[in-house]
Amino acid sequence: MLLRFAALYLAANWGASGAEVAHINLTKPAVKCDTASGGSGEGYGVGLPHGPKPDPHRIPPVSIEIRSINKFSSACENGAHAEIILENIGTGDLTLPIGIDTGSLLAAGAGRAYLTLALKGPGPTGPDFGSARLAMNEDHLESAATLRPGDTIAIEISLEKKPEGVDSVPLTATLSLHRITTSGQTVHDEQVGSEVRFVSPLSYR
Repeated sequence: MLLRFAALYLAANWGASGAEVAHINLTKPAVKCDTASGGSGEGYGVGLPHGPKPDPHRIPPVSIEIRSINKFSSACENGAHAEIILENIGTGDLTLPIGIDTGSLLAAGAGRAYLTLALKGPGPTGPDFGSARLAMNEDHLESAATLRPGDTIAIEISLEKKPEGVDSVPLTATLSLHRITTSGQTVHDEQVGSEVRFVSPLSYR
């Protein structure tokens, strides 16, 4: 069976080291302008229709980290991208969604699942600075990546502009995993385990 629900409930293994199995660029396309100018820069176990109802309080064996915040500028715009790293910190294989065409992948089929990422400012109601969603479907094997212990996935997303007059913003990254199941004509969206949170030592400047 391609998807193993039990993989989400394995004990953590922080000492493992592995490979980057996927690098996904979800940044917005650059703004085009008439003036040519050089820019500058700085530098599936989840979907699981199989198995028991997930425990919403169990933490999945995946960590999230903001590895870098990279600013760029051009004649047309200034902006920033964040690179987020997901790592399998369990002792067994973990399958995660990596499909970008979420609408098609979640519309129908077996083994549907998705993950959501969010970058927020400080506080429980901090402003949103970026988000992403990746999906998988058992009928599309390329929409999932299996991570061995210590393996990682890198995801790049665009950051929204900071509020006027704000020089630096500490960021918090959150990850949630969901599976889609059906019962007759009813579609269920179930969160698999609790939300994973990371308070970054990096600030959005």
